[in-house]
Amino acid sequence: LLASESGGALGISANADIAVSRNIAFAPWFSTAVVAREASAPIGTAGYRPTLIGLGIAAPLASPSRFIVPRLGVGYAVLWVHVWPDTAVAPAEKKSQSIDLFGAVMYVNAAISMKINARARITAEGMLGVSSHDLVVRMGDSERAHWGVPVAHLALRGELVIP
Repeated sequence: LLASESGGALGISANADIAVSRNIAFAPWFSTAVVAREASAPIGTAGYRPTLIGLGIAAPLASPSRFIVPRLGVGYAVLWVHVWPDTAVAPAEKKSQSIDLFGAVMYVNAAISMKINARARITAEGMLGVSSHDLVVRMGDSERAHWGVPVAHLALRGELVIP
């Protein structure tokens, strides 16, 4: 789930924790909305899709062999919101082409994973961050959606432990 001031969106994500020591791992990740969100105004509608691409540092607080492993992390991400016009009341109103909005995000996250077997785990994770600036979807002269201040990501995922 991706969420910000303008609401939430069901997302799909992928990430990897790449251990550099027993207690520290690099954590590249990606998350995007499965279905585009929609903004509307009297002049028409626009679609937009928020996406986060991040790199952080994760600190597992127990060995992966334990039944429950809590993790804490921090990092930076890029928030990308792709916006495109969908419909317009009059052809003259559909002047805009698609546009890409970007913002840098600083975040903290916490996760807890539970062992299913020696190679598989199930994990619940939450991330809270703030973008360098508010990404605003505008239609005509009006602001229709805001993303980035704050931004959150909630995930429930399966993990494969590779020794």
